[in-house]
Amino acid sequence: MSSAPDPIEVAARIDDDLHAISARLSKVTGDVAELRETLAGLATRPATAPEPEQQEPEQQVEPEPRAATEPQAEPRPTLQYATATAPPPGTPIAPPPAAPPIPTPPVPPPYAGPHPAAPFPPYPGAPSPMRPYGPAWPAPPMRAPRDTGSVIGRILAVAGVAITLIGVVLLLVLAAEAGLLRPEVRVAGGVVLAVALAGAGLWIGRRPARRSAASALVATGVVTALFCVLAAANIYHWLPMIAALVLSGTVVAGSLAVAAAWKDQWLGVTAGVALILFSPFLTHGFTMTLAVFLLVYAAASLAVQIGRNWCVLFAVTTVAATLPIVGLAVQLHAGTPTQFAIVACLTAALGVVSACLLVRTSSIPLLVALIGLLPVLPLLISGYRLDGTTAGIILGVTAAVLLALALGGTALPGADRAVRIVWLAGGVVTGVIAVAAAFGADGFTLALLGTAAVLAVSDRYAGDLALPVRITSTVVLAAGLVAIAVPGATAMFVRDGLGTTDRIVLVIGSLLALIALGMVTWSWLPSAKSASTVLIVIAGLTSLVLVNVFCVAVGTAATGGSLNGYRAGQMCATIGFVAAGAVALTWARRLRNGDRTLALTAGLLVIGVAVAKLFLFDLAALGGFFRVLVFIVVGLVLLGLGVVYAQSLPEDDPAADCPTGPIPVLQGH
Repeated sequence: MSSAPDPIEVAARIDDDLHAISARLSKVTGDVAELRETLAGLATRPATAPEPEQQEPEQQVEPEPRAATEPQAEPRPTLQYATATAPPPGTPIAPPPAAPPIPTPPVPPPYAGPHPAAPFPPYPGAPSPMRPYGPAWPAPPMRAPRDTGSVIGRILAVAGVAITLIGVVLLLVLAAEAGLLRPEVRVAGGVVLAVALAGAGLWIGRRPARRSAASALVATGVVTALFCVLAAANIYHWLPMIAALVLSGTVVAGSLAVAAAWKDQWLGVTAGVALILFSPFLTHGFTMTLAVFLLVYAAASLAVQIGRNWCVLFAVTTVAATLPIVGLAVQLHAGTPTQFAIVACLTAALGVVSACLLVRTSSIPLLVALIGLLPVLPLLISGYRLDGTTAGIILGVTAAVLLALALGGTALPGADRAVRIVWLAGGVVTGVIAVAAAFGADGFTLALLGTAAVLAVSDRYAGDLALPVRITSTVVLAAGLVAIAVPGATAMFVRDGLGTTDRIVLVIGSLLALIALGMVTWSWLPSAKSASTVLIVIAGLTSLVLVNVFCVAVGTAATGGSLNGYRAGQMCATIGFVAAGAVALTWARRLRNGDRTLALTAGLLVIGVAVAKLFLFDLAALGGFFRVLVFIVVGLVLLGLGVVYAQSLPEDDPAADCPTGPIPVLQGH
């Protein structure tokens, strides 16, 4: 018969089991808290994807001892049994001690910030954090629907403006020719239509959404009113010119005030285009009345353009004021020359002044400057209507103003370098044409060469326009050389091919060409640097041709085109060629490397040309004393060069330093 278990021993085992369970629960609770802290740290980390790292071979991790991670159970006390007898049955047994309470880790508050993108797992096999709820990418923007109705409305409005104005022109002109209505009825009907259209446009334009159509109505009404004023002054002669101009200026000012209030550039543009297209039908072509009428319109529109970026309106008003002046410049019967000169000068002044005022607020000031020069074009062809002196004075003053703006316009707001380059080019072209208008075709060549020389000198004082001035002077010089090429070739090969005046002009022109060539070459030297030798050689070769032309022109002009004068000029040219070649060869001795080779080649080439001219041309064309003298002088110069270069060869010959004599032979041992 087995004995009953000892209750004390059973109680001790139960106590040990409870201590072990408590220790394991405490470890699990700590691991859960550590996992929550790790997840919270990953959630607050910035959403930047880490760079992929090369995975190292996994190393076998030795498991840590259990005692390091799990708390050890308390040592069980040794039970010592009493020697006394066991308690009698029925005695109550004390209960075992209660287990300590399990601590609850604190729960972190929910994350309220922006949800970053989930990072990559920190190591292979690690659990990826959960992606927070919410859109990962912003929703694509919604496309605004196309305003098809607005586009169709604008097209219909433009068509309506054109057709309505054609009807007004037919009412005022063709109906008058057919005698359908009395003049008073026609003009009154046009005025009533203009008032109705403008009033309807103002009433509709109270709402900004409808101002596109309202602008078309107002523009149609304004142009209709201007047509009525123009018909009353030019066709029926009811209004004097002054009253018509004042009335038309008032109408234009009112329409531009509406455009400024609505901030609508296209209202003025529509009115301007309509005036350009239809107003010549009312005046039966380009007349002085139409020119003054459109000049007033352009001047009145300038006030509303100041301070605004309305480049299109400026272009329309400038073209409207310029076209009648161009038409008047080629019509000899329209107005007097004095009237043409006054209106043309006022139009050109308005264009330049408008450009100066509008470049400050324009987003494309270069285009504004170009548009401002359009009214200067009628002045360039004013020689058809004005005498040469008057046209030359007007163009000269215009050129001076443009050059002053180009060189001194740095203080003008908005006048950047590109704008001033435009004014510089306009001033140069106007100045050249001014001299040509004053002195004729011969003066044109002289004007080109003189302008090139002046620009080359002013290069040092042009500031940031130095390079444009230099380029302009080179281009003008090239044009002048082309212009002088034909008379120069005629003078060199045909003894009596030019008249007395042409010879004098050729003498002055060739001398100006030599001066301008030297000035332009001098202006390029500081920036040429390594290419200065090439530049000097090219300029020297060109100057030789000019020297030949100058010598022959002086000889023929001084002797009245005689044969001796022609021969003397050719002799001097040949001697000049040889002298220039000698200078180049002497200069080459002071240079080194590529520069020396270039100068030496140029000098020998010039001397070769001189010798070829001596035997192929001078030997047959020259006679007597001139032939003897040119051969002796050229021979002496060549002898002198030979002596000089023969003495300098041992110094410059690199072979002079080399050892001479037999080459020693090294014998091996």
